Amino acid sequence: MPYWVYAALNVFFNLFTIVFSLFTFALLAPFLSLLFGKTELMTEKPEFSFSSDSLIDYMNYTLSDIIQSQGPMNALMTICFVLLGTFFLRNLGRFMSLYFMAKVRVSAVRDIRDEVFNKILVLPLSFYHTRKKGDIMARVTTDVQEVEYSIMNYLDMIIRDPITIIAYFIFLLSMSPSLTVFVIIVLPVTGYLIGRIGRSLRRKSKVGQDKLAGLLSTIEESIGGLRIIKAFNSINFMDKKFVDQNKDYAKVILSIYRRRDLSSPMSEFLSSCVIILVLWFGGGLVLGGESTISGEIFITYMLVFSQIIPPAKTFATGYYSMQKGLASADRIFDILDADEVIEEKPDAEAISEFKSKIEYRNVTFRYEEDKVLENIELNIEKGKIIALVGQSGGGKSTMVDLLPRFYDTVEGGIFIDDVNLKDYKIEDVRGLMGIVTQES
Repeated sequence: MPYWVYAALNVFFNLFTIVFSLFTFALLAPFLSLLFGKTELMTEKPEFSFSSDSLIDYMNYTLSDIIQSQGPMNALMTICFVLLGTFFLRNLGRFMSLYFMAKVRVSAVRDIRDEVFNKILVLPLSFYHTRKKGDIMARVTTDVQEVEYSIMNYLDMIIRDPITIIAYFIFLLSMSPSLTVFVIIVLPVTGYLIGRIGRSLRRKSKVGQDKLAGLLSTIEESIGGLRIIKAFNSINFMDKKFVDQNKDYAKVILSIYRRRDLSSPMSEFLSSCVIILVLWFGGGLVLGGESTISGEIFITYMLVFSQIIPPAKTFATGYYSMQKGLASADRIFDILDADEVIEEKPDAEAISEFKSKIEYRNVTFRYEEDKVLENIELNIEKGKIIALVGQSGGGKSTMVDLLPRFYDTVEGGIFIDDVNLKDYKIEDVRGLMGIVTQES
């Protein structure tokens, strides 16, 4: 099934969980008021309809009937069983939402790896000319792993917590509009403080991933050039280079950890401040001369409001973690969004054999600014053996790499049997060649 089906099922079961959470709190206050004699018992059976008020009235009538016929203890037992059932259904919905989100999370990371690796195979050699192998490997491995840990692990939170907070706020608004407006005014201040730290964490995380890529590049280069390092007595030089890079990386990571570790205590302290402010403001409404909210409703309000704090804290912690993951995602998209410079014409010709000659006509090529090849003219008849001899870095490998279109010419063109190489299908051209590289 496509991702959106699993995501939709996750949203459905998250809503299922929220409904039973609110149902529990909606029933608690009126049930206790009936049980402890704060509200008159209902003696007339209400008309049943599909609405929250009708459902609560019907439950109140049922509880009133139990209190009158079987006594308060049995009614209390009934309340406990109803609450137990709602808690069970709420947690069942929670499990099912995580069950379906796991498929989205794992499949998305798998597809990211597939896309990045496929892009690495497709991109021209010129893309790797200015990039180190260690950096590319870091993007495919550690950066994708960081996305999985920092973003995908919090994917369910991204969907669930905002819905939970909004639903709870709607419920709180129905209980006390003035108190809820006060809460809405106070909360953005905490959100602003969390956002400031989150943005700095993302910047530091990107620097940290670049430092790690540098470390991996040094390791890869050292292993590949170990013979040269030993031959030129460069062991101490390479060791010092790695130690310095590792020290810089450790400093950046320490800064990142300190910012991320600040998220939980900071969000908890800010949440406590909000709760104290709500308690002060709401308590003033209850104790005021013209009270707009009763004591039991205020207790229920505070109970429901306290349930907003855990998802808000989780969301804040997840926000910090996601900033680190987004920095890695930026590095991954540097590869995914890279242009595929070697493109095949839509109407490219097929070629199955080489008949007469290969010609380099006024071929010029450069990697960045300096020209590697300039105005090359070469005619190679079929059956001839050609050797390119010259100093290191003179462009011999580059000249050969132009023929299978590992690179494209800047000026001029290469022709096979008087047809421009760019007019042929790339796969057919490469299928005509046998290549033994220097590393073979």
